[in-house]
Amino acid sequence: MNDLVVTPLGELEDRIRQIVREEFRSEAPAIVKQANRKDYLTTAEFKELTGMCYRTQKYHRDAENIEYVQDGRRILYPIKAVDQFLEERRVKAAG
Repeated sequence: MNDLVVTPLGELEDRIRQIVREEFRSEAPAIVKQANRKDYLTTAEFKELTGMCYRTQKYHRDAENIEYVQDGRRILYPIKAVDQFLEERRVKAAG
């Protein structure tokens, strides 16, 4: 026979608050980071992020390894393309 356990309402409310608070603390930094992120990076910002010099950036653009937008001489990298470019080059740790 199954035993029925009834938890007092106050205990349930406290537990729910605790769980929501813990989840918020763990997820909030990533949410804020994503919300404050730009849609595009300049070549200087891309260099700052990756350490990749302008010549190497040009090599990857010419080789069609990364998407970019060009307006005259100005080059912009869509942040989604940057994420994909970096993810494709991620080296998995052994172990």
